[in-house]
Amino acid sequence: MLSYQRVVFRSLEDGAAVPDDDRDMLDKMEDPYNLYGEDEPMQSTESSESTKLQEKTKPARRSTLEALKNSKGTLSFYRLGSYLLLFIGFFYLSSNEILHIPSYLISLALPIIIIVTLLMTKDGGIYEESS
Repeated sequence: MLSYQRVVFRSLEDGAAVPDDDRDMLDKMEDPYNLYGEDEPMQSTESSESTKLQEKTKPARRSTLEALKNSKGTLSFYRLGSYLLLFIGFFYLSSNEILHIPSYLISLALPIIIIVTLLMTKDGGIYEESS
């Protein structure tokens, strides 16, 4: 939870996400979905449809630096290290001609199966009843 909080605060500092604080508490209570907001004038349906069509056709462009700032979890050492180990293991088994694909896939799925079964059991998982 703390790591998520840090990510949110960093994105706020970088300006990636801007909080919507321009409305006071009374406005938020009376109009929670900002249906009667004075920010945008009402447009005709034809112009709004053409604007939506133009927005859909424009591709979202981000620079490489922005993409790296927003994707810190994908470049973590542990994730990259585990993929490297998986890659090396696959090529080691393949080069020594002892690679058996069904056994390899079952052994990769085994930790996931064990975690799911532990979480689903009544003894040590999420279904624990408190008396």
